[in-house]
Amino acid sequence: MIFSVLKEAVSEVDAMTQNLRRNVDDQLYLTILVMLLKMRSANPEFRYETWQNAGSKYDLGLEMIINTVKQFKDASQIEHVIGFSKRLCIKMGELYHTDFLTNNQVFFNQITSHISLMIKRIRSGISVENPIFFDFMRDNKELFLTTKRICEELEEEFEFSASAQEVSFLAIYFASELERNVAVERNRPTLLIVCAEGMAVSNMLQVQLNQLFEFSSISTTSLRKFDQKMLDQFDYVLTTIKIPDMTSKKIIRIHSYLQKEDMQVLQEHFQMKLVTNRKQAIDKFSEIMNIISENTQITNLSKLELDLLDVLTKQPKKEHIELPEIEFKEQLIVTKKHVNTWQQAIRLGTEVLFQTGCIEKRYTEKIIQNLKSFGPYMVIAPGIVLAHASPKDGVLKDSMAVTVLEEGISFFDRYGEPVRLIFTLAFESKEARRLVEQLMKVVLNEEQVSRILSAKSHKDIYNYTKSAIYE
Repeated sequence: MIFSVLKEAVSEVDAMTQNLRRNVDDQLYLTILVMLLKMRSANPEFRYETWQNAGSKYDLGLEMIINTVKQFKDASQIEHVIGFSKRLCIKMGELYHTDFLTNNQVFFNQITSHISLMIKRIRSGISVENPIFFDFMRDNKELFLTTKRICEELEEEFEFSASAQEVSFLAIYFASELERNVAVERNRPTLLIVCAEGMAVSNMLQVQLNQLFEFSSISTTSLRKFDQKMLDQFDYVLTTIKIPDMTSKKIIRIHSYLQKEDMQVLQEHFQMKLVTNRKQAIDKFSEIMNIISENTQITNLSKLELDLLDVLTKQPKKEHIELPEIEFKEQLIVTKKHVNTWQQAIRLGTEVLFQTGCIEKRYTEKIIQNLKSFGPYMVIAPGIVLAHASPKDGVLKDSMAVTVLEEGISFFDRYGEPVRLIFTLAFESKEARRLVEQLMKVVLNEEQVSRILSAKSHKDIYNYTKSAIYE
């Protein structure tokens, strides 16, 4: 009895799959068979053929069930393929220090598509031969063996085994992508940033440029060290100040903090695209500015541009980086209601550093001399100055002072906003210079700047500043 029911059910499955014109593998076949047997158990009178000939609505229902089962299986296979592809790319990337997974989406899509077909061939028992297998092995044996080893490590988890011929195709994909990356790196320009001292401002520009473009390398130097030989060593030289007695198409003058106009100039010279997510943001910049201009009255255009560009190009939060401790304490905070000149404002910060043994007297004069010689390049944002000179100009220990001016003083800079906040930096070690990037983030954070400026005591200014830098 049971055998006859099973035999009849098998016949029905054969008829059903034939009528539906579906490619049905063993797993799906058994699924449909079990489904029919369950329907027979619930209703002994059920016959698929009867329902089909009667044009019953149940015929459509059965077809939908079969399609659903098959689609589920297809979806499962796709996840299986993508899972294998991701694991393979990650493991290869770790060994070859290359981001095969996200750096080039076209590559990942191509190798994933190939893996999908490869798995189907393997499970169908179809063998393929690579016509350039031996030539490729001769030139790329190490890469092939690495790819093969990783595929073998993934065999048990993904339940298939790739032949050496199949693995060689995958290795060719990785070899091609590695060669492409080398070519791209070779074509990226080298860059030198020149400012008066080659410290704070140049380091801030370096951070910005690394976020916006992809260079082979970016170096920084001071004006005093810069010469014709260095000009020959780099593809481009960016400078925030006028370089005397030297003209070259390689030299590009920019502001101390990159604005939209600077980016346009750089794109024209470099013939480079902005990093993709940055480009999408910058492309929207003009449109946003036009909308704002049409609907509101702008009181400070430069500051608005700065704030918008910061928001549009903001980097995802990175892992915490251990920052060096410097001489920075409550005694290095200065507040003043009014000063008569910008020189006096500079001296407020340097004086407390001198009194605490962090700098020599000549450090103050060098800062003032640089500002007179090269202009207000130390004004790196509206109302904010990074006052600094070279370590050789009298730095005794890594340190920083903060000056807050109630009324502010003009530095005759392009922002046209009175300076109220001065960070006086005296950095001797390379480790301390890493703080410049953190200071840049503080400067661009309007809430943090406002908090420092509105603080009621030296202690509050100190605490707000330290937490903003080291948070």
